[in-house]
Amino acid sequence: MGACDFTNTAIGTSAEDAFNRITESTRYEYGHGGYTGTIAEKHGFRVFPLPDVPGLTPSQVADFCISNLYDDEDDPDTWTFTPRGGDQTPVTIPREARRDLRQVARTANDKWGDAACFDITGTPQGQKALEQWVATEQRTGAFEVDRRGKRTRLGPEPTTAGKRVFLFFGMASS
Repeated sequence: MGACDFTNTAIGTSAEDAFNRITESTRYEYGHGGYTGTIAEKHGFRVFPLPDVPGLTPSQVADFCISNLYDDEDDPDTWTFTPRGGDQTPVTIPREARRDLRQVARTANDKWGDAACFDITGTPQGQKALEQWVATEQRTGAFEVDRRGKRTRLGPEPTTAGKRVFLFFGMASS
């Protein structure tokens, strides 16, 4: 059996709420049969502080953790990472961030263990995810349409109050 990497952004009132929402929707989409290579295979998560790596977005830090697992004995003098897509300028990983990145990478690379998680609410990537969530919620939901075609939302308008953005990532059995 193999493994696939996954990265999912989820919104909720807490990490647990976001994890439950994303795993439930992924199991609905990919099925409950196992070996999907998605977050649906995970039964838990571990929240890590987002390591400070100038020049990388939270998703790129997650990608680095999934694709690199350095052991202490195999510690190159300079860690560099070339992000996928977009600007492919290599980024040097600061020595201060390496210990934290190793811990995250160990969790992220265990296909049978928990998913790794960053709270990205205050980052530009997190703000963009919240804006997209509100736009989607405004288009969907329950509406009443009168004879003239005017739509009236049934229930409250979507709000970001109390919502947090989490990035779940790792390897899953496939």
